[in-house]
Amino acid sequence: QGVWTNSYGGNVAPDLVGNVRIDQKAFTFQVSGALHTVSANYYTNGNPAAPSTVLEPSGHPDAKLGGSVLAGLQLKNLPTGPGDKFSVDATWSKGATKYVIGGVTGNNFDIFGGSPPSPGSYQTFAVTQMFDAVYGTGSQLELTTAWGVRAAFVHNWSPNWETGVFASYSKIDYNTNATNGICAAQARAVAGLVNTATGAAASQGNGYSCNPDFAIIQVGTRTGWTPVKNLTFSAEVLYTWLD
Repeated sequence: QGVWTNSYGGNVAPDLVGNVRIDQKAFTFQVSGALHTVSANYYTNGNPAAPSTVLEPSGHPDAKLGGSVLAGLQLKNLPTGPGDKFSVDATWSKGATKYVIGGVTGNNFDIFGGSPPSPGSYQTFAVTQMFDAVYGTGSQLELTTAWGVRAAFVHNWSPNWETGVFASYSKIDYNTNATNGICAAQARAVAGLVNTATGAAASQGNGYSCNPDFAIIQVGTRTGWTPVKNLTFSAEVLYTWLD
């Protein structure tokens, strides 16, 4: 049955998005904002053995209004060469995590590693989830805070060749109530896997710990070749670290 379930209530209202942009020869500056309604599914029957069973008569959390703000700056006509540009932007959101880690990115992030934390464990394993909000049976929505910064520099070697380097840092932060709820469900699930007979909590054994907050750090470079207009061949290398 897993640790927690995705109980998204669907789109009940469109996001409202607006921006103000200044585009000059030397720079471009933009400030954007968005409002997002967070809606959840019905409460479950309260049975840990069947957490995915939702019952309409049991009600549901009240919808909450979340949102996001973004500010971005691009510098052009740099002394490093014609066509070079440097871009930086920052985003903050509450209950609207897709504005920080967006596009077609899913909400599940897993990572495996070496060096077992303790005897009896096979390597290391981390599972993280990205939710707009967290709630339990009978509780209200706890909106998730997320923020991120990104920067990139593009250099033109010639009219046909360019190289860019870029980096980003994104952070997902669950508040205390959301953290306690997630970790309680996680402990029950792991305890059931480790010791079904006694139900002993696994949080103190095999190096297990629970902290749903996480960060994603990325560093990369891309080189493109444009032999003719509207045709570009490129190669990219990207390193991603899940913290």
